[in-house]
Amino acid sequence: MNSIESLDLHSNELSGMIPHSLGNLIFLAILNLSYNNLSGKIPVGNQLQTLDDPYIYVGNDYLCGPPLDKSCNLDKVNNSCGYAKKIGEDFDTIFLYLFVVLGVACGFCVIFGVLLFKINWRNYFFFHFVDNWFDRLNVLIAVCLGRLR
Repeated sequence: MNSIESLDLHSNELSGMIPHSLGNLIFLAILNLSYNNLSGKIPVGNQLQTLDDPYIYVGNDYLCGPPLDKSCNLDKVNNSCGYAKKIGEDFDTIFLYLFVVLGVACGFCVIFGVLLFKINWRNYFFFHFVDNWFDRLNVLIAVCLGRLR
């Protein structure tokens, strides 16, 4: 693999840091790592220094160092896996769970609120619907136990 000349890995949802061994590919002439979730400092290597086009790394918001204009600050250092989350991803997850819980709670309140205030629906639910399900369950249990033929 040391004689590879072209490497195109754009839009592959890659995350983490760019491996330093990429700089050891001495015949590498074309590199495209754009639109992934790569993070950290761009490694310095013999061959990587010749690939100075910043468009190689476009779409990777957490990459820093030359040939990009973004300098590497300590406040943007990645976690141990080298994966930097975009701001707002945690909030998206929290809001998703919050809206799911609120939806279930609203549905529960609507169904049991109607049963609480509508007497004829409550009677139908408890005396007809639930009673039919208990009858079906009893028949199923009897069939499973072999008592009903």
